[in-house]
Amino acid sequence: MLRVLAALAFATTLALPTEDDRGRPVVILVHGRAMLDRDTAATRKMWLNALTAGGKSITALPLLRDRDVRVVWYADVLDPRSSAGCDYASSDARARRNATIDPDLKALVATVGSLFDMITSVVADTESISHLRALSADASFLGDSRKRCASEQRVGDAIDAARRDGRPVILVAHSLGSLVAYDYLSARSDTGLVQRFITVGSIVGATELRLDSPQTLRYRDGSPSGIAVEAFAVAAGPPRFSQRHDIGHTVGMMLRDEESGRLCAFVPACGELTPSLLERFARADVLLFDGTFWKDDELIALGIGDRTARDMDHLPISGPGGSLAQLATLPCRHRIYTHINNTNPMLVERSPEHALVERAGLTIGVDGMEIEV
Repeated sequence: MLRVLAALAFATTLALPTEDDRGRPVVILVHGRAMLDRDTAATRKMWLNALTAGGKSITALPLLRDRDVRVVWYADVLDPRSSAGCDYASSDARARRNATIDPDLKALVATVGSLFDMITSVVADTESISHLRALSADASFLGDSRKRCASEQRVGDAIDAARRDGRPVILVAHSLGSLVAYDYLSARSDTGLVQRFITVGSIVGATELRLDSPQTLRYRDGSPSGIAVEAFAVAAGPPRFSQRHDIGHTVGMMLRDEESGRLCAFVPACGELTPSLLERFARADVLLFDGTFWKDDELIALGIGDRTARDMDHLPISGPGGSLAQLATLPCRHRIYTHINNTNPMLVERSPEHALVERAGLTIGVDGMEIEV
């Protein structure tokens, strides 16, 4: 597994060593659970050796230096005997989330952790003590927000140090460390510094969908599903929470049955129908398209909003340049509106808007609809 990890980390990012470390990625490792009795230096050496071996399987070039690998250690924070802790800022999303957790549930988790800690004091077997301490640490992370805050801050300190050094980050996290790292990153606004986030042996994980690059979907056991997916950029600005305007903030998906070759385009949000998008949609057997609003000023006219449909990157169905007239010309076997806001009058079956859609040869999507191609 570690050799595969090394290939993922180094294949495209650490190929050219330089004399100056600035700009050269640094690998930050976040350890997993049950590490309280382990040695920090020994753990770092073990990962360094594994990454080095993985790098050698790619090329004979010296891809990795000793100072390219750093370890985030938080096991001591989760030790039930430790008083380490901190509080999330009131503006932090994690603080707001923590406030919504059932207090009885938090109390139960804390009680379980204390129970495990008490048992360790009467158990003589060293291996059993290690397991019990690991369970107690798990309970501390899940039930004690102050310990969770302090654990995650260790990740933040390591990323901030890399920033000061002018080095982008490849973050590799194992087991519980993946939750620690993921929770921290979820509240950080400048996550662009972290070029890759790789998880190992964790429930946290994602497969990156690169734009315009078909990828086979797989079941949980790794077997192919027979369906491939391709993400493509659609016309839309960044969401309000984003500080950057990157291509691909809003995407559509092209799903392909690998046996029959049938295509389904799924585009629940789109601000404009460009010639290239229309050309792509024309190849699909099924098109599921953004039907959010009927009119551009729909929310304003109803007195429940101050932005137009286009302001929110939803192309209205009607009016000049609306989607209905453009989609009506496509040769797709099924053209279906989806992602329909409850203010959209075409939802009313006997409305003029509903009739216009049907006359144009399009379908208004409903819950439970099944399409066979």
